[in-house]
Amino acid sequence: MVLTFCAATLGIAAETNQSDAAQLLLSRGDELMGRREYDEAIAQYTKAIELRPDFAEAYNNRGYAVYSKYDGSDPLADLNRAIELRPNFAHAYNTRGCIYMARGQADLAIADFGRAIALQPDYQRAFRNRANVLMKKGRVREAFADFKRAGINPWRIAGIIGSIILAFSALGVWLLRSMLRRKGASGVGPKE
Repeated sequence: MVLTFCAATLGIAAETNQSDAAQLLLSRGDELMGRREYDEAIAQYTKAIELRPDFAEAYNNRGYAVYSKYDGSDPLADLNRAIELRPNFAHAYNTRGCIYMARGQADLAIADFGRAIALQPDYQRAFRNRANVLMKKGRVREAFADFKRAGINPWRIAGIIGSIILAFSALGVWLLRSMLRRKGASGVGPKE
């Protein structure tokens, strides 16, 4: 009986050590992501998954690291696995929504951001991401509402965009006038 208890205790200790080691690998991967060392981060997340195949956070973070490399690799399998392991994982839905947004799959992105928000109603990043997709689709009123929920003043954004457009317009007029003056000064132009 004592031997059985010790064996059971050792089993729990081994599981705890694996879980702790997987968490440490996840943290290392996160640090590497912060330094944009994507391949090294992916290696850490992969080791964490090898220790704990049910580690949804490691799948999510590895998927995001793969996406961040922008090398054409497909991160969706990891994100889908993270969601399969933890269906209420708001961050994984947000991450997958970012992948869909980058791929131009606006409706899938909006759905995933919406799911993330449903799971975590104060998820400002998901509101901001959904607002960006809604703006691209021309759904300005909905986008402005999401920007507000994300703590962003949409009118300030509109003002900044307007200022940028105005600045580029002024630059364009200035360049056009400069080109016309040069053209006139060089004697090149239509002959009468």
